[in-house]
Amino acid sequence: MRVRSGQVAKAVALAVALAVATLVAPGFGLLAALSALIIGALFLLPRAALAFFAAFVVLQPAIVNLAGGRETALGGALQRVDEIILVAGVLRAGLVFATGRMRAEWMWALLTGAFVVAGVISGMINDAPSTVTVLGAFLAAKFPLFFLMGLTIRWTPADARRIVKTAIVAPPVIVVIGLLLSVAPNNVQAIFLDPNAALEGGFRRGGLTAMTAPFSNPGQLGWALACCSAFVVAALSAGTVGAARATTSVGAALFGILASLRRKPLIGLPVAIMVGFGAGMRRRQRLFALSASIALLALLGLVARTRIETLVVDTTANYLDPYSPTAARTLLYITSWHIGIAHFPLGAGFGRFGGYISQLRYSPVYEEYGLSTTYGLSPEAPYYMQDTYWPHILGESGWLGVACFALMILLLWRRAMRIWYRDPQPWVRALAFGAAMALVEVVVESAAAPVFEATLFAFVTALPLSAALVIGRASQDSLTLGAPEIVGADSHAI
Repeated sequence: MRVRSGQVAKAVALAVALAVATLVAPGFGLLAALSALIIGALFLLPRAALAFFAAFVVLQPAIVNLAGGRETALGGALQRVDEIILVAGVLRAGLVFATGRMRAEWMWALLTGAFVVAGVISGMINDAPSTVTVLGAFLAAKFPLFFLMGLTIRWTPADARRIVKTAIVAPPVIVVIGLLLSVAPNNVQAIFLDPNAALEGGFRRGGLTAMTAPFSNPGQLGWALACCSAFVVAALSAGTVGAARATTSVGAALFGILASLRRKPLIGLPVAIMVGFGAGMRRRQRLFALSASIALLALLGLVARTRIETLVVDTTANYLDPYSPTAARTLLYITSWHIGIAHFPLGAGFGRFGGYISQLRYSPVYEEYGLSTTYGLSPEAPYYMQDTYWPHILGESGWLGVACFALMILLLWRRAMRIWYRDPQPWVRALAFGAAMALVEVVVESAAAPVFEATLFAFVTALPLSAALVIGRASQDSLTLGAPEIVGADSHAI
């Protein structure tokens, strides 16, 4: 491509302006430079940029800590990179959809728009500050916005192969890194930890210390390994990986999940596998899959009896302890139901209940419903305010918002499963099936965590789904037109 002298001059002028801004106001200048870099990369080299972004969001806490923490100019700018990625994705998706070249995917944009509008209108009705509403909407819609961004990429069958292979290789690598870091000096381990680790006593349960690294908390570790396992099972089912390699990968993942001491992935992964296989199995096959799952859980109970007992005892104690996270979580569920009824069919407005913005700018809704004195939900100790997702969405966008989001999840799962059944390419089928099972696992986790608006969870869950849908549509179009082979992804993407 020929570069004009005018383009070079503009690039030089932009670089000089950013350099001057960095000298005058370091924080603003660094943020502007990162924004320009991320937006440019997403438009010029989208697939490579997204691969880099995925690695970055995994290591973001460690990178920020190495940069001096959130209080420094560089650390503060790096802490906002995930938000810049989302803004860049919204710009890309908005421009592509505005051109009319994404007409085949209008349904996803419509559902996302209806979800956002429900929460925004409810905020206006309830006189919520505009900044609170906008910020709340921005965070609540992370997952669908990342998904829409992914639909604009020219994904290919080769990308499906890369994504699934990465998921197969990842569990042993992650577990080895985690084991090495668990015996590293405390100052090395602290690099990877979330600053709020002290609130959970260093992530200890029943006298055992949970494995976290290379992630910032054990919840991310357990989820990531469960997500990878879903793709491994899908690859094994599609015949793209051997039994020995799949067993090694899943075995490492299960070890890491138990080492993380998290309950949700131990429940979410079996549920995801059962739902995935059960959707297309005959009765005898379903009974076999159920028996295999029970046998696997029994084997885990024998091999990791101590950790299983610790999780059971901790779960029982938490649900009986009024000062545990589950007490606040239960109140959030009950209160969201009352808000949904009182403000039917809308809620109290984005940024007003159960999310980060309602904690950042303490919402009067907590006082209105008598939660401001509850441990974990009070202004002085809002530790458990973000312990749910669906009550958070119900309280902010009402039944209409919940219906739009739930319908989108259901339709995404059905579309991915359709590709699994019909696409002739094994790696594409494995990608679609793995993405569908990973989505179910995240839905299970969303019962007790705001995963759909946590950048790492939303980003990594949304992109394989969008890639599978883009490649699947291209495959369908190719077969319909009688083309000899699939050479690219959705022709509507850029």
